[in-house]
Amino acid sequence: MNLLKNHFVGLVSVLMLVGCAGAADSASQAEKLAKTTIEQASVVTNEIKQFGGLNDEQKSCVDNIDFSSMEGKVKTILETALTAEELKKINEFNASEPAQAFINYRREQTIMATGGTVDNPSAKPTEKQMKEVLEFRESDLGTKYAEVYESEEQGGLALVMENFLTQELTKCQVDIK
Repeated sequence: MNLLKNHFVGLVSVLMLVGCAGAADSASQAEKLAKTTIEQASVVTNEIKQFGGLNDEQKSCVDNIDFSSMEGKVKTILETALTAEELKKINEFNASEPAQAFINYRREQTIMATGGTVDNPSAKPTEKQMKEVLEFRESDLGTKYAEVYESEEQGGLALVMENFLTQELTKCQVDIK
C-alpha cells in the first residue's frame, strides 16, 4: 500500500494548498478554510475506501471517521499563522475558476492513478489557469500559506492532517504505509 500512501500525501498536499471560498472576519475566514480542509480529508478517505483490498467492515469504519476534532486544530493553526485579510485572500483565490479547475483535475488524476474511475473527467487546466495557480503559489501569500501547511516544527496543517488520518485509519485497521 506504499503507492496508496504516496498518492494520499500528494492529494492532501494539492488539496490543502489550493481549495475553498470567502467570509468576513478572521475566525470565520479560518473556519471556512478549516472546513475546506476537512472536506478535502473526506475526499482522501473516499479514495482510500475505493482502493482495492478493504473489506466491508473497514469501509464502514472509514465512512464513520469523525473529523470534528481535527477541524478545531486546523482552525487554530490558521488563525495563529495568518491574518484575517490573508485568510480572506486565500479563500477568494481557492474559490476562483483556475483553482477549482486545478483541484478537480488533480483529484481525478489521483483517483485514476490509484485504480479508480471517473465517469466525466474534468478537462486539464488551461495554460492560463495553471499560470494563475502557480502565480498564487509563488506569491508571498501563497508561500506563507505553504509554510503554514508544511511546517513540521510548528505542527503545520500537513502534519496535523496526516497524524489524524493515520490514527483514524489505524483504528479501522487500514494500513496506508
